[in-house]
Amino acid sequence: KLVQTQQIARISHGVYSKEEIEAMEIDILFALNWHLHGPTILEFAQQFLALLPQSATKDHKSLQTATVMEYCRLQSEFATGDYFFVSKKPSIIAIASICNALNEASGECFTHFESCIFFQCIAE
Repeated sequence: KLVQTQQIARISHGVYSKEEIEAMEIDILFALNWHLHGPTILEFAQQFLALLPQSATKDHKSLQTATVMEYCRLQSEFATGDYFFVSKKPSIIAIASICNALNEASGECFTHFESCIFFQCIAE
């Protein structure tokens, strides 16, 4: 969740203005050469899972998604502990973990048809 600079200025009780906070934010970004922490494997997985086909009921889809997310969480933990994956993009690891999760939970969570639709969405 983003915090607005006006809120930070208000918290400072007038010590810093909105403009001073924004100027410092820019100074920090340039000092870091804009090297900021990007989305994690799980954040990518959540965004990709939003592309899963709608099931008959919303509750059923949320249970399916939670199951796949749990598989992804476990696999992302394994990936972060393996040096091989250091140079791999988190989005690629997320897709691989979703593929593995759908394969592992085949039939449990989504039909083959739903999985195919999901992969078509990602490919586009």
